[in-house]
Amino acid sequence: MKRKTAILFALLALLPFPALCQNDRVAEIVSQLREHWQDSKYDVVTPEIRNEVINQLRLPASLKFAETRGKSRIDFLILLRLGDEETLKKAAEAALRGAEDSEWEYLHHFVLFSGNPAVIPMIATEMFRIDGDTITPAITGDIGYYIRPRSIEACSFVLEIVRATPDFSSATKEWAEKNHDQLNFNPPKRT
Repeated sequence: MKRKTAILFALLALLPFPALCQNDRVAEIVSQLREHWQDSKYDVVTPEIRNEVINQLRLPASLKFAETRGKSRIDFLILLRLGDEETLKKAAEAALRGAEDSEWEYLHHFVLFSGNPAVIPMIATEMFRIDGDTITPAITGDIGYYIRPRSIEACSFVLEIVRATPDFSSATKEWAEKNHDQLNFNPPKRT
């Protein structure tokens, strides 16, 4: 019996228990983030497990935001808050498409709600596009709206991110709000 016990312990020692424990820990953290995504403390995602958490949450690369539903949208938001670069790039690009994207407003709010200013450098170059100042009227169904040039949309979006992100000082947020209001109340001419 002692020999069987010794062999059992020897075999157990060969099993990757730390990896199993780490996987359980990652799964538990992912579950907590999904359940409490609005008020989660994201500092529980330590640098050692960050990539594993992101890999569990990451959406298939081919999946567009408009195709996500339920849990996938929550995962998308968590990935934005964690600063997953792939997700931030996808969100920034989609958010810049503006009114061209049928779910733009929803995605736009997701990016703002994520509170992650890392998206700003990803869209900053778009502010310097030379794409005119013409705002074009558009209609989808019976809803009318205007499509602004991408450069103007980028400026507006950056100002909104600064206003919505707790990482900036109150003076910077006030500056962003003032300039965002000025952009919206003094828009370029409509054609």
